[in-house]
Amino acid sequence: MITGEQDYLKTIKDAAEQHKKSFKALGILSLVLGVIGLFMSTAVTIASTVVFGVFMVIAGILFFMESFSQEGTGSKILMLLVGVLYIIGGTAMTLHPSSSAAWITLFMAFILIFIGVVRIVSGFLMRKESAAWIAIVINGVLGLILGVLIYNNWPESGLWVIGMFISIELIMQGIVVLFISSASKKIKEQIKENIEANTN
Repeated sequence: MITGEQDYLKTIKDAAEQHKKSFKALGILSLVLGVIGLFMSTAVTIASTVVFGVFMVIAGILFFMESFSQEGTGSKILMLLVGVLYIIGGTAMTLHPSSSAAWITLFMAFILIFIGVVRIVSGFLMRKESAAWIAIVINGVLGLILGVLIYNNWPESGLWVIGMFISIELIMQGIVVLFISSASKKIKEQIKENIEANTN
């Protein structure tokens, strides 16, 4: 085998090993933060609402500044209004994170209920076309139930729902990253076998 190709495979092998360690550390960190977040869902909810509010204020300032560079009067006014609304909304979320989280949660509940109904109807309409219609209906029913539960517990649910969703996302992300890190080990072994086979 050509020496250059051997060096290339060894480089990939080393990169796979390096990324495996990084991915594993990232996956474990994400899992730990997600589990901790489940027990501190209220704090995560408040913190995420404040951070989102700060980003909205920054975006509003950028829109506001961008409005002065617009040539047309209509577009300038539109950008100016969007910037002002972003700044007002972001400031309100930053100063009143609990009430802001409650209203966001109520919106999420309505979205879950709406999507759940749409999936249920779509699933039954697809029952003659695809065997996956049962999974779609079940998914819709679960989303509908979740939306109704959040709505029935509102506004108290506003203090923990966002934090719970973020924590679950961190846990799922950690699991996915750990799977990727384990896959990199298989890639490294395959490359090692190719190097040994071509060297002999």
